[in-house]
Amino acid sequence: MGHRKVITPEFKQQAVQLAQQPGNTNQGITSDLEISHSALSNSMKAAVEHGSLAFQTRELLD
Repeated sequence: MGHRKVITPEFKQQAVQLAQQPGNTNQGITSDLEISHSALSNSMKAAVEHGSLAFQTRELLD
């Protein structure tokens, strides 16, 4: 069986920032970062819906 990659909030935020840069493709980002397309899509959706709060850790929100 394969192992599951742990994706931190900071990692998600960096992935979204890469996706927003001109010239980068989602396919290229997911390949380079070794994450699924759905992981990137979900992170991008969270960024749109929640802005700067999307990737805050629970400790910062409490």
